[in-house]
Amino acid sequence: MAQARLLALTPNQKRAVAVAVVFGGLQSANQIRKWVKAAQNKQKELVKDIHGKQTSRSHSAKIAVNKVFLKRLYTILSICVPGLFTREAFLVLVQGVLLVSRTLLTDYISRVEGYCGRALTSLEFANFGRGVIDFALLGVPAAVVNSGLKFMQKNLELSFQSRLTLYLHKLYTSNRAYYAASTLGGLTHADQRITEDVEKFCFSVSDLYSHTFKPLLDVLLFTHSLSRVMGYKGQLGLYAYYMAVAWLLRALAPPLAAMTAQESALVGSFRAAHQRLVAHSEEVAFNDPPGGAAEQLILNQHLARLITFSRLSSFQRFLQQIADGYFVKYFASCVALLVYAGPIYFMNPASRGDQGQLTADYIRSMRLLQNTSRGVGDLIMVYKRMTSLAGHTSRVSELLEQVRKLLCCRHCLLAASLHAMA
Repeated sequence: MAQARLLALTPNQKRAVAVAVVFGGLQSANQIRKWVKAAQNKQKELVKDIHGKQTSRSHSAKIAVNKVFLKRLYTILSICVPGLFTREAFLVLVQGVLLVSRTLLTDYISRVEGYCGRALTSLEFANFGRGVIDFALLGVPAAVVNSGLKFMQKNLELSFQSRLTLYLHKLYTSNRAYYAASTLGGLTHADQRITEDVEKFCFSVSDLYSHTFKPLLDVLLFTHSLSRVMGYKGQLGLYAYYMAVAWLLRALAPPLAAMTAQESALVGSFRAAHQRLVAHSEEVAFNDPPGGAAEQLILNQHLARLITFSRLSSFQRFLQQIADGYFVKYFASCVALLVYAGPIYFMNPASRGDQGQLTADYIRSMRLLQNTSRGVGDLIMVYKRMTSLAGHTSRVSELLEQVRKLLCCRHCLLAASLHAMA
């Protein structure tokens, strides 16, 4: 109905509608930009106190995917995977084999689907039945591989968490580093960093491995398979589109790494406020009722700050996911259809083949193009996972650095004391 009304407009009316749509879109984009800027400024105000306490440490450095992040990540991963002949290295290898198997199965399933489509349009029901049986049999290893990927990813995450946490326990409980951290300062929210932040880091690493290796393999294999049907030239247009989208989304993306680290810091601050109340419960109870009311006010302030920050982060992620979903998924599908249909449209009608062959090629090409688009889209979304991982890496790395610093300072103080006594 709307399309019919649009076609019924005069050329001048169509131009007026186009100008109104463009102008309205620019105004909306400008207003959204102001909202995002206001949200980021508000977040800076909420974490000002936390950053004020940590400016002398490495947290004052900008949290981003840079050389510092890569160096810290390598240090932590060398702890998680200490050698080639370890359980963690074996799990990484098995996960890689499963990812390769899933890609190969997807490629073969696309061939079976194309075969079934050709048999059906050609009314070859015997061949269609054989194709359905093949599809049902392929579903068994496909289901096993899909479940195995989730199982191995969880095992990889738990192995990393166990290895890293045991290493931190060893450092944290050596030479009374825990006492120096709690009494002398220098390490904030150690309990949260050892438990929650380590868990989030290990999950992010295992998730990043699955969502980087498989999409890359999908793109390489499916591009080669598609070249048999549509060549490489048409696919170059699709990849050029994705490169432009990657640049655009990276420019529009909020500071995810900083938001992740700041939100973790606010959670730690809220938890520390409760721990402080438990530690000083006798003193607060002695001064109650005003003492209890004051502590309630402090706890409510910490909670309100955390909730407000999380809501502002959620708002920015909501806007980003709209852009991600449209440009990476829906509009990319339109580009993929044009890439496939363009060569057929300009092809000599005598060279297009019969209806059955066109149907088989279409079904297989669409499945491969969808998987290729999904793989490229996942590779574009890697920057989101990398920035989130950068925030968790910063928190865990600061824990490692500060514990080692406390141990070093304690050894220096002990040596100085012995020297003074001598």
